[in-house]
Amino acid sequence: MVKDGIATRAPATWKQVWPLAVFSTLLCGLTQNGARSMARVFAGRPLDHGVHAWWMTPLGDSLAIFFLALVLLLLSNWMRWAGKRTVQATVLSFPLFLTVLLLAPRLHTITEVLLAAGLAVRFGAWVPGTAFEKHLPRINAGLLFTTLLVALPMALWPMVRARLDHRALADPPAGAPNVLVLLWDTVRASSLVENLNSRLRNYFFLRRHLGPDYLALLQFFLNHRRFVRSQRPERVGKSPAQLLGSSPHPHWREMLGYVRFSRN
Repeated sequence: MVKDGIATRAPATWKQVWPLAVFSTLLCGLTQNGARSMARVFAGRPLDHGVHAWWMTPLGDSLAIFFLALVLLLLSNWMRWAGKRTVQATVLSFPLFLTVLLLAPRLHTITEVLLAAGLAVRFGAWVPGTAFEKHLPRINAGLLFTTLLVALPMALWPMVRARLDHRALADPPAGAPNVLVLLWDTVRASSLVENLNSRLRNYFFLRRHLGPDYLALLQFFLNHRRFVRSQRPERVGKSPAQLLGSSPHPHWREMLGYVRFSRN
Protein backbone atom coordinates (compact mmCIF):
# COMPACT_ATOMS: atom_id res chain seq x y z
CA MET A 1 0.00 0.00 0.00
CA VAL A 2 1.47 3.38 -1.10
CA LYS A 3 0.50 6.62 0.64
CA ASP A 4 2.09 9.98 -0.31
CA GLY A 5 4.81 8.14 -2.22
CA ILE A 6 5.74 6.06 0.85
CA ALA A 7 5.10 2.31 1.00
CA THR A 8 3.06 1.38 4.05
CA ARG A 9 1.67 -1.89 5.31
CA ALA A 10 -2.02 -2.50 4.47
CA PRO A 11 -4.38 -2.89 7.43
CA ALA A 12 -5.17 -6.42 8.49
CA THR A 13 -8.29 -8.00 7.08
CA TRP A 14 -10.75 -10.34 8.71
CA LYS A 15 -9.77 -13.02 6.21
CA GLN A 16 -6.23 -13.00 7.61
CA VAL A 17 -7.23 -13.11 11.28
CA TRP A 18 -10.21 -15.47 11.05
CA PRO A 19 -8.33 -18.79 10.50
CA LEU A 20 -6.01 -18.24 13.47
CA ALA A 21 -8.92 -17.28 15.74
CA VAL A 22 -10.89 -20.38 14.76
CA PHE A 23 -7.83 -22.60 15.25
CA SER A 24 -7.18 -21.25 18.73
CA THR A 25 -10.86 -21.49 19.73
CA LEU A 26 -11.36 -25.09 18.60
CA LEU A 27 -8.10 -26.33 20.09
CA CYS A 28 -8.83 -24.57 23.41
CA GLY A 29 -12.21 -26.29 23.64
CA LEU A 30 -10.82 -29.72 22.78
CA THR A 31 -7.98 -29.34 25.27
CA GLN A 32 -10.17 -28.25 28.18
CA ASN A 33 -12.92 -30.83 27.64
CA GLY A 34 -10.43 -33.60 26.96
CA ALA A 35 -8.49 -32.80 30.14
CA ARG A 36 -11.68 -32.76 32.24
CA SER A 37 -12.81 -36.09 30.80
CA MET A 38 -9.44 -37.74 31.41
CA ALA A 39 -9.36 -36.38 34.96
CA ARG A 40 -12.77 -37.95 35.65
CA VAL A 41 -11.62 -41.27 34.17
CA PHE A 42 -8.47 -41.40 36.31
CA ALA A 43 -10.51 -40.41 39.39
CA GLY A 44 -12.94 -43.28 38.81
CA ARG A 45 -15.93 -41.00 38.24
CA PRO A 46 -18.44 -41.10 35.36
CA LEU A 47 -16.99 -39.96 32.05
CA ASP A 48 -19.54 -37.25 31.31
CA HIS A 49 -18.88 -33.87 32.98
CA GLY A 50 -21.95 -32.08 31.69
CA VAL A 51 -24.13 -32.24 28.62
CA HIS A 52 -23.51 -28.60 27.68
CA ALA A 53 -19.79 -28.39 28.45
CA TRP A 54 -18.71 -29.53 24.99
CA TRP A 55 -20.33 -26.57 23.25
CA MET A 56 -20.25 -23.98 26.05
CA THR A 57 -16.47 -24.21 26.51
CA PRO A 58 -15.59 -23.35 22.87
CA LEU A 59 -18.27 -20.67 22.90
CA GLY A 60 -16.77 -19.05 26.00
CA ASP A 61 -13.27 -19.25 24.51
CA SER A 62 -14.46 -17.72 21.24
CA LEU A 63 -15.74 -14.62 23.06
CA ALA A 64 -12.25 -13.87 24.37
CA ILE A 65 -10.30 -14.90 21.28
CA PHE A 66 -12.48 -13.14 18.73
CA PHE A 67 -12.42 -10.02 20.91
CA LEU A 68 -8.63 -10.06 20.59
CA ALA A 69 -8.97 -10.54 16.83
CA LEU A 70 -11.30 -7.55 16.61
CA VAL A 71 -8.85 -5.41 18.60
CA LEU A 72 -6.04 -6.39 16.22
CA LEU A 73 -8.14 -5.43 13.22
CA LEU A 74 -8.90 -2.02 14.68
CA LEU A 75 -5.34 -1.33 15.76
CA SER A 76 -3.94 -2.28 12.35
CA ASN A 77 -5.55 0.84 10.87
CA TRP A 78 -3.27 3.10 12.96
CA MET A 79 -0.36 0.90 14.08
CA ARG A 80 1.74 -1.05 11.60
CA TRP A 81 2.83 -3.69 14.08
CA ALA A 82 -0.79 -4.82 14.65
CA GLY A 83 -1.04 -5.87 10.99
CA LYS A 84 2.02 -8.12 11.11
CA ARG A 85 1.35 -11.83 10.82
CA THR A 86 3.79 -12.54 13.61
CA VAL A 87 1.91 -10.30 16.06
CA GLN A 88 -1.46 -11.77 15.07
CA ALA A 89 -0.27 -15.34 15.58
CA THR A 90 1.32 -14.41 18.92
CA VAL A 91 -1.74 -12.65 20.34
CA LEU A 92 -4.30 -15.22 19.15
CA SER A 93 -2.25 -18.24 20.26
CA PHE A 94 -1.63 -16.86 23.76
CA PRO A 95 -5.06 -18.02 25.13
CA LEU A 96 -4.38 -21.49 23.69
CA PHE A 97 -1.05 -21.95 25.45
CA LEU A 98 -2.40 -20.38 28.63
CA THR A 99 -5.30 -22.87 28.63
CA VAL A 100 -2.89 -25.80 28.35
CA LEU A 101 -0.64 -24.52 31.12
CA LEU A 102 -3.53 -23.74 33.45
CA LEU A 103 -4.44 -27.43 33.35
CA ALA A 104 -0.99 -28.37 34.63
CA PRO A 105 -0.92 -28.80 38.44
CA ARG A 106 1.61 -27.28 40.84
CA LEU A 107 2.47 -24.27 38.69
CA HIS A 108 2.17 -20.71 39.92
CA THR A 109 -0.22 -18.50 37.98
CA ILE A 110 2.47 -15.94 37.11
CA THR A 111 4.72 -18.73 35.87
CA GLU A 112 1.95 -20.09 33.68
CA VAL A 113 1.27 -16.65 32.17
CA LEU A 114 4.97 -16.05 31.43
CA LEU A 115 5.41 -19.50 29.90
CA ALA A 116 2.29 -19.03 27.78
CA ALA A 117 3.57 -15.66 26.56
CA GLY A 118 6.95 -17.16 25.66
CA LEU A 119 5.42 -20.06 23.76
CA ALA A 120 3.06 -17.67 21.95
CA VAL A 121 6.02 -15.52 20.84
CA ARG A 122 7.87 -18.57 19.53
CA PHE A 123 4.74 -19.80 17.76
CA GLY A 124 4.10 -16.38 16.24
CA ALA A 125 7.63 -16.21 14.87
CA TRP A 126 7.30 -19.70 13.34
CA VAL A 127 3.87 -19.41 11.66
CA PRO A 128 4.48 -16.87 8.81
CA GLY A 129 5.49 -18.51 5.56
CA THR A 130 5.14 -22.11 6.77
CA ALA A 131 2.97 -24.93 5.44
CA PHE A 132 0.92 -24.66 8.62
CA GLU A 133 -0.37 -21.25 7.57
CA LYS A 134 -1.13 -22.53 4.06
CA HIS A 135 -3.14 -25.52 5.26
CA LEU A 136 -4.76 -23.75 8.23
CA PRO A 137 -8.32 -23.90 6.77
CA ARG A 138 -8.02 -27.68 6.37
CA ILE A 139 -6.66 -27.98 9.90
CA ASN A 140 -9.63 -26.00 11.22
CA ALA A 141 -12.02 -28.27 9.33
CA GLY A 142 -10.35 -31.29 10.91
CA LEU A 143 -10.56 -29.77 14.39
CA LEU A 144 -14.24 -28.93 13.88
CA PHE A 145 -14.96 -32.49 12.71
CA THR A 146 -13.06 -33.90 15.70
CA THR A 147 -14.98 -31.66 18.08
CA LEU A 148 -18.32 -32.80 16.68
CA LEU A 149 -17.19 -36.43 16.59
CA VAL A 150 -16.28 -36.36 20.28
CA ALA A 151 -18.87 -33.88 21.56
CA LEU A 152 -22.01 -35.53 20.19
CA PRO A 153 -21.43 -38.96 21.83
CA MET A 154 -20.37 -37.29 25.08
CA ALA A 155 -23.45 -35.09 25.10
CA LEU A 156 -25.83 -37.94 24.23
CA TRP A 157 -24.28 -40.50 26.59
CA PRO A 158 -26.07 -39.26 29.78
CA MET A 159 -29.46 -39.61 28.07
CA VAL A 160 -28.57 -43.07 26.74
CA ARG A 161 -27.34 -44.16 30.18
CA ALA A 162 -30.52 -42.87 31.84
CA ARG A 163 -32.64 -44.85 29.36
CA LEU A 164 -30.59 -47.99 30.00
CA ASP A 165 -30.93 -47.54 33.77
CA HIS A 166 -34.68 -47.08 33.34
CA ARG A 167 -34.95 -50.37 31.43
CA ALA A 168 -33.00 -52.15 34.17
CA LEU A 169 -35.56 -51.17 36.82
CA ALA A 170 -38.10 -53.74 37.95
CA ASP A 171 -41.76 -53.26 37.09
CA PRO A 172 -43.68 -51.30 39.76
CA PRO A 173 -46.18 -53.26 41.88
CA ALA A 174 -49.86 -53.02 41.12
CA GLY A 175 -51.48 -49.89 42.50
CA ALA A 176 -48.18 -48.01 42.99
CA PRO A 177 -48.56 -44.22 42.71
CA ASN A 178 -47.15 -42.37 39.73
CA VAL A 179 -44.15 -40.39 40.97
CA LEU A 180 -44.31 -37.90 38.11
CA VAL A 181 -47.92 -37.07 38.90
CA LEU A 182 -47.01 -36.55 42.56
CA LEU A 183 -44.14 -34.23 41.60
CA TRP A 184 -46.33 -32.20 39.25
CA ASP A 185 -49.01 -31.91 41.93
CA THR A 186 -46.49 -30.74 44.57
CA VAL A 187 -46.33 -26.99 45.03
CA ARG A 188 -42.80 -25.56 45.19
CA ALA A 189 -42.84 -22.11 46.73
CA SER A 190 -41.17 -20.29 49.60
CA SER A 191 -44.61 -19.02 50.65
CA LEU A 192 -45.37 -22.49 52.03
CA VAL A 193 -42.47 -22.21 54.45
CA GLU A 194 -43.49 -18.69 55.45
CA ASN A 195 -47.05 -19.91 56.01
CA LEU A 196 -45.79 -22.71 58.24
CA ASN A 197 -43.55 -20.32 60.20
CA SER A 198 -46.45 -17.93 60.79
CA ARG A 199 -48.59 -20.79 62.11
CA LEU A 200 -45.88 -22.11 64.44
CA ARG A 201 -44.89 -18.67 65.73
CA ASN A 202 -48.14 -18.47 67.68
CA TYR A 203 -47.00 -21.39 69.85
CA PHE A 204 -43.44 -20.17 70.44
CA PHE A 205 -44.15 -17.06 72.52
CA LEU A 206 -45.53 -19.20 75.35
CA ARG A 207 -42.07 -20.33 76.42
CA ARG A 208 -38.67 -18.71 76.62
CA HIS A 209 -36.90 -21.99 75.92
CA LEU A 210 -38.05 -24.47 73.28
CA GLY A 211 -36.72 -27.93 74.04
CA PRO A 212 -37.19 -31.18 72.16
CA ASP A 213 -40.02 -32.27 74.49
CA TYR A 214 -42.11 -29.20 73.71
CA LEU A 215 -41.45 -29.49 69.98
CA ALA A 216 -42.42 -33.17 70.02
CA LEU A 217 -45.66 -32.32 71.87
CA LEU A 218 -46.40 -29.53 69.40
CA GLN A 219 -45.81 -31.88 66.49
CA PHE A 220 -48.16 -34.44 68.01
CA PHE A 221 -50.82 -31.77 68.62
CA LEU A 222 -50.69 -30.39 65.07
CA ASN A 223 -50.79 -33.86 63.52
CA HIS A 224 -53.75 -35.13 65.60
CA ARG A 225 -55.86 -32.00 66.08
CA ARG A 226 -59.04 -32.17 64.01
CA PHE A 227 -59.78 -29.39 61.52
CA VAL A 228 -62.68 -27.20 62.66
CA ARG A 229 -63.13 -25.70 59.18
CA SER A 230 -61.55 -26.12 55.77
CA GLN A 231 -62.03 -25.10 52.16
CA ARG A 232 -62.53 -28.79 51.40
CA PRO A 233 -65.60 -30.18 53.21
CA GLU A 234 -64.17 -33.70 53.35
CA ARG A 235 -61.39 -32.50 55.68
CA VAL A 236 -63.66 -30.98 58.36
CA GLY A 237 -63.60 -33.01 61.57
CA LYS A 238 -60.48 -34.96 60.56
CA SER A 239 -56.85 -34.58 61.57
CA PRO A 240 -53.81 -34.62 59.25
CA ALA A 241 -52.86 -38.04 60.57
CA GLN A 242 -56.35 -39.33 59.81
CA LEU A 243 -56.32 -37.84 56.31
CA LEU A 244 -52.98 -39.46 55.54
CA GLY A 245 -53.64 -42.76 57.29
CA SER A 246 -57.40 -42.97 56.47
CA SER A 247 -58.11 -44.48 59.92
CA PRO A 248 -59.97 -42.65 62.74
CA HIS A 249 -58.32 -42.10 66.10
CA PRO A 250 -59.44 -40.75 69.51
CA HIS A 251 -59.14 -37.12 70.56
CA TRP A 252 -55.55 -35.99 70.96
CA ARG A 253 -56.02 -35.41 74.72
CA GLU A 254 -57.31 -38.96 75.17
CA MET A 255 -54.33 -40.27 73.19
CA LEU A 256 -52.07 -38.57 75.74
CA GLY A 257 -53.92 -40.31 78.62
CA TYR A 258 -56.13 -37.42 79.74
CA VAL A 259 -59.90 -37.57 80.25
CA ARG A 260 -61.90 -35.03 78.28
CA PHE A 261 -64.34 -32.81 80.14
CA SER A 262 -67.95 -33.34 79.18
CA ARG A 263 -71.21 -31.99 80.49
CA ASN A 264 -73.82 -34.44 81.64
